[in-house]
Amino acid sequence: MKKYVFFTLLCLIISKSYAQEPEQEQELKQDTVRKQEQQPEQKQEQGYDYAKAFDWVIETFRMNDAGYQYIIEQKGEDDYNRFTGDLKTRTQNIKSDSAYVALVQKWLRYFRKGCWEFGLKGDLNHETENKLDSLVRKDTTKTFYISKLNNNTLYLHIPSFDYKNKAIIDSILIANDSIIRSIPNLIIDIRNSTGGSDASYEKLIPYLYTNPIRIDGIMLLGSELNAKGFDKYAQQTNNDYMGAIAAKLRNNIGKFISLGDNKSDILQIDSVLPYPRNIGIIISENNANTDEQFLLEAKQSKKVKLFGKTTAGAIDISNMTYISSPDNKYYLAYAISRSNRIPDYSIDDIGIQPDFYINSDIPQNEWVNYVQKILEE
Repeated sequence: MKKYVFFTLLCLIISKSYAQEPEQEQELKQDTVRKQEQQPEQKQEQGYDYAKAFDWVIETFRMNDAGYQYIIEQKGEDDYNRFTGDLKTRTQNIKSDSAYVALVQKWLRYFRKGCWEFGLKGDLNHETENKLDSLVRKDTTKTFYISKLNNNTLYLHIPSFDYKNKAIIDSILIANDSIIRSIPNLIIDIRNSTGGSDASYEKLIPYLYTNPIRIDGIMLLGSELNAKGFDKYAQQTNNDYMGAIAAKLRNNIGKFISLGDNKSDILQIDSVLPYPRNIGIIISENNANTDEQFLLEAKQSKKVKLFGKTTAGAIDISNMTYISSPDNKYYLAYAISRSNRIPDYSIDDIGIQPDFYINSDIPQNEWVNYVQKILEE
């Protein structure tokens, strides 16, 4: 599965990965991770040159973000200039850091819903700072587990594909492999997941595989700043491949480079598992980034149906990197890659639709029962 190699290398460098021993619990082994979100303090500063600071954001994003020019082409330069000009004028009247952060975030939303971040460095959660690809979530408890609903259906809850959780996901699947292969129905619940790394769902693919899966590749935007990032990775890992990417980015400033010979790869697995026979994946409007990449691959299987609500739509432009403002006061995260799917098959701001839409008449706590009933019919 070579498509995971590039992302895995990056995540190994940027993320704080760890492994957690699974608990032994009857037939099924459980893993649990919990983390609490800190509430940022509001900060204010009088006399700060917000107009100059905003100019830095605009120029940095323009030169380095993989989705900047694409949106300018879609919406038109006149529309962009009017929107940006209005916000520039407003910076003259800003008197607080919080107001400035809100203004910059409004500007960034012009380009897409996610795969960007901006804020005061003092408010940056260090775990978030080390993510390669994410949208900020407000979940306070994240629990990974698998349970047997009855003799016909298993339930697997995955609250995050963050790379640091790969070991947890893998351990659950390895420990319960024989059970998963012996029961006809599997429900995978990724509602409100936090995105993460494609490598984190790699071991799920054999369970849902029925036919070759087409995986669209990505292109990286060449810039000096993006090249420096790969230089750093190369030095930290003594990895010649990363160094070669840095050189290629530096030699193609303002251009997109491909990491492979083809625009897409075909994933083939030698065998198709008889069980699970039916797989229902529960999704919601909060799923984005890696969640959506997983769905794009999973929905190509004849075993898989999606249940829930249309996803957020934030995957066309992806793989975030973080930098600090010149005065080290703010952080900006932008995306370095662009999918080969666009513009023919765009997901951003559109989302991925479920096969079975679940409306508000069915409470969230009854979604699993609803999916189970359909799978077992």
